[in-house]
Formats: sequence, structure tokens, C-alpha cells
Amino acid sequence: MLDFLRRKKRSFVILLIFFAIIVVFIFWGVGPTPQQGSENQVVARVDGIPIYGSTYEDAYRRELEYYKRALGEKFSPEVLERLNLRERTINAIIDRILVLKEAERQGVEVSPEEVRERIFSTSIFQQNGVFSKELYFAILQANRIKPAEYEDTVRQELMIEKMADSVTRDVTVTDEEVWKKFLVENRKVSLNYIVVEKEGFRKVVKPDEEALGKFFKEHGSNYMVPPKVRVLYAWIDKDALLEEVELKEEEIEAYYKRHMNEYRVPARVRARHILIRPDSSTEDKEKAWQEARERIEKILERVEKGEDFSELAKRFSQDPGSAQKGGELGWFEEGMMVKEFEQAAFSLEKGEVSPIVKTQYGFHIIKVDDRKPGKTISLKEARAEIEEKLKRRYAMRLARKRMAEFHTLLKKTDSTDELEEQARRFGITVKVTDYMDAHGGDEELLGNKDLKEAAFTLPRGGVSGIIDADKGFYILKVIDRVEAHMPEFEEVKEKVREDYTEYMAMKLAEEKAEEILEKAMAGEDVKELALKEGLKMGNTVFFSMRDGVIPDLGIFVAQRQAIFTLKEELPLYPEVIRHQDGFYVFWLRSSQEPSKEAFEKVKKRLRDALLMEKRRERFSQWISELREKADIEIREELL
Repeated sequence: MLDFLRRKKRSFVILLIFFAIIVVFIFWGVGPTPQQGSENQVVARVDGIPIYGSTYEDAYRRELEYYKRALGEKFSPEVLERLNLRERTINAIIDRILVLKEAERQGVEVSPEEVRERIFSTSIFQQNGVFSKELYFAILQANRIKPAEYEDTVRQELMIEKMADSVTRDVTVTDEEVWKKFLVENRKVSLNYIVVEKEGFRKVVKPDEEALGKFFKEHGSNYMVPPKVRVLYAWIDKDALLEEVELKEEEIEAYYKRHMNEYRVPARVRARHILIRPDSSTEDKEKAWQEARERIEKILERVEKGEDFSELAKRFSQDPGSAQKGGELGWFEEGMMVKEFEQAAFSLEKGEVSPIVKTQYGFHIIKVDDRKPGKTISLKEARAEIEEKLKRRYAMRLARKRMAEFHTLLKKTDSTDELEEQARRFGITVKVTDYMDAHGGDEELLGNKDLKEAAFTLPRGGVSGIIDADKGFYILKVIDRVEAHMPEFEEVKEKVREDYTEYMAMKLAEEKAEEILEKAMAGEDVKELALKEGLKMGNTVFFSMRDGVIPDLGIFVAQRQAIFTLKEELPLYPEVIRHQDGFYVFWLRSSQEPSKEAFEKVKKRLRDALLMEKRRERFSQWISELREKADIEIREELL
């Protein structure tokens, strides 16, 4: 897995791995400690604590990436709009700050041992079910997160969990509540239905000019013509001029000397250890540490008498990440372990065993299995890599220089011929687009945020700066621009007529469905009402709330619990349900009741789930009370 991480460390693959600990990852670095920044960067304040745009944007970006990866092809602008991620993100940051502040006020503490246990038990940091320090550091390094910062965020998460436990520990669930939940989730129903379809009302809609004109005014934004632009853009590939770059020997040597640290391979050791921790449940801490030392002294005596170190580690070590591997820690270099442990390990020769070493975690005995001295990669070994780096750097500089010269020409002339001639000399490509809006046109421009923004914000004749976009440098010039405008009514009259007909047909269908439901609720025979109106009737297969949808209709009902509590004496579902181009009136046809035996099999799981749900509701309510007492300011315009 480590080789995999090294190969993919610049990709989103690492981010996907982090979705297993998404809360910690999304809100890494977010807490009540004031951050540095200027006043105009503040997007919100919580009791005077500023939340800066960088903090908010980082959290938003990480949460957005999570949903994109989690939903895959199902992710869309419509889904993003429904998620309301920007508002959710800022509110989550505010809630987090409030809870952590309250935890600190109440003196909630999290020990280093608790942080370590949480990290050790996190599956993504494990190999074959055992914590791997090498994997842990590799994942954090791939995401540019320092271990101390990550561990502090884990500490905050544990503080939040402790506060949640404190607030919700008195929440209980009765047997009756569990039984009702079981019934709602497992009772199967088959429904009769009437569907009032839009299609049946199209013909009765006969709009006149006045009605269409009024509809056009009321829904004018639907007909707004978006801004369109016609753009000339030029670009050059960053590697296009590699062949023109010639390196001097002294440049290669100078680079090597300036970056000597990059070519130093630090010393490494491969070690194993036995850890004995003081008993954290003992109130007398001094006694606990003394007892731990006495235990490890006895183990050291056995090591010194020649007993197998690995077997002793398996039997006695209290490091869950390495004990079952005979205390094996793998290879590590300086800076990866706590100072006392590291100093002892690097002072040992291959095969040597340390005396007892005390750290914040307890007492250790360390054995070094192997070690590799540090070395410096020679200029000869590094030459190919240095040449490639320098050539790319100089090629990019040359490409940017030529784009700067072309930028000057773009501002001076509108002559396409002159521009194309100069572009050929410089190795630059020039293209002129057709008129396009933000939703359709040149894919290369619209596919890059910076290029798209420049194209639609520049005025007619405006020239962008040099834009660094992925593999190339770009410059844009807006040749023509047509501003957003409302079309004349006559231009879109037929579209308005079509939309009005659709709108009114749906409205009439809904009104008819509501009328039938109202009469049925008042006691009239629903089937006779349907026959009288010539409406389509049908019935569904049996389904439960666990199905989520009505299988043969595709109507989502997971949030409509009342459907699954319908009874013979009260068979009508009291709401009209819209689905696609129709409105449905439902009533109970038959039901299949779950058995007590089935209930007993899942009773504990259901109780736990319901308890968690009630605790979550209580905690959310408690946070709402914190928010009411807090001084919260959100600058909506900056979100």
C-alpha cells in the first residue's frame, strides 16, 4: 500500500482514502483558537473569534470533493444546489467552535493516550489490522498535514464526542418506541391510487395575448438572454520550447550545490520495541509510573538473559500497533518518533538493545534490527533529474517571456493577420471563437475556471493578463461582447406560450387531485370520483419504508412515514404527491404486518439506532441553544 501511496501521492486518490475519517479531514485546522489574517478576509465571527476566508474555503473545498467522489456520476449542479454546501460548511465551522469553546469552559480534557488510541484504531492507518507508523506518516505527508496538527484535530474531535456524551447520556428509548420504529420500517403496504396527469389538461388551456404577456412579465428571468462573447485567445504549451533550451555545466553544478539538502538521504533505523504504559485508571499517577517501571525492568532482565525479543513483545507490549508483529516498527528516520525514543534508537548499533527509555507514552525497551547510514546522492547520480528540472524551468520562463511580448502586441492591434504572423514566429497558437455564453461554446475556455472568468468579465476590447492554466500560458482578448438582456416578447412568444400551457396544465391537474382528495376525505367514494372524471387508477405491489421508493412507480417515500401507518378505518394518505407529470392520490389497499419473532431478531440493533437518532437530535438542540446565546456574525456576501 505504501508503494501505491508513493505512486499516487499527487492525485485525489489520497483524498479518497481520507473519506474514511472525513470529519477530521474536512475540519482539520478548524477550531476556536484565533487565526492570523486581515479584517477584510473575515467571513464570520463567533463571540469575537474570526473565521477567515481561507479556513472557510479550505473546509468547503474538502467537503465538496468528498461529495463529488462519494456521489460520482450522480453529482450535478442540481445536487450541489440541494446540498446547500456553502451555508452548511460555515454553520458546521461555527457549531464546531461553539462546542469546543464550551468544552474548554467545562474543563473537558483529552489525554495523549486517548488521541493515540483513536489514531491506532483508525483502519486507514492499519496494515493487516495493525497500526503502521510508516503508513500513518505517508498518508499525512501526502496530504501536507503535519502529525502534530492532525493529532490536535483528533483531540478536538474527541472533545466534541465527550461533550456529546455529556449532553445526551440521559437520553433513553422505551420498548414501545422501538416497536413503533420497527412497525414503520418493516410493515409492508399495497396502495390503490388515482393519478391526475398534466396531459389531460393541455387542450383546455387557451391562453390569450393578455395572459401570455402577464406570464412573460412574471417569469421574465426565465427568458433572459445570457451575455455572449466572441474571444481571441492565444496559448503556448509550457514544454513547447524545451528543445530551444541549452544548459551550461556551471548552471547544473550551481543548482546541485544550492539544493544539496534535497540530495541528502537521512540515516534510518529499523527497530522493534516493547512498551509498558502506566495504568491511566489509577488515581495515584506516581505509583502507576513506578509500577510500570517495575514491570518493564523484569522484562528487560528476560531480554538480557537471551529470551526472544519478538516473543516477549507479543506477550507483554502494550503498543497495539506493533505488539502482534513482535514490536516491529519498520524503518524510520529522525523526526518521526518522539525525541527520547529517537535519540535512544539512533544511538544503538545493529542488534543492540537499549536500556529502559521513558517517554510520554510509558517505558520502552528498543532493539535495532538494522540501520542505514545517511548519504548524499552524487552530482553524477542526480544530473538527469537536475537537467530535466532546469530545462522545464527555463522553457517555462522563455514561454512566458514570449507571451509577454505577444500580450503587448495584442493591446496595440486588432489585425488578426499581424497577430497570427507574430504567433507563428513565437510558437504560439491563436484561435478565435464563435459567439458563446457561459454554458456552451469553446470547451477549452469554458473548461478552465480562470479562462472562463476572464472571457466573461472583460469588456469589449479588453485583454487579460497572462493566465497560467494547467500545461500552458494563455492570453484572451474579447473581440465583441453582447450583454445579458431581456428579449422582446414577440421574439420568445411561442416559447412563452409553450411554458404557459405546461404551467397551467400542471396547476389544473394539481387542483383536480386536491379536489378529489378533499371529497374523498369528506366521505365520498374515491373510485366513483375517479370513474366520473375518467382518471387512471391502479395499485402498487407491496413495499416497505426500507425500500425507499414505490417499486412500480419510482416515487420516493422514505421520508413519508405516514404512508406506512395507514389503517383500514383511515385508509387515505392526506397529501397529494407530485411525480413527474402527474399528481397521485393514494389509499390503503392491503398491509402485511411484521412478526414479533422478526422484531426480536433486530430489537437490539433498532434500539441502538433509535437511541443514536434521539441523541443526535438532543445534541443538535443543545448546539442550537449555544447559538442563541452566542454573538454570531456571518458576512453572506463573502461566502
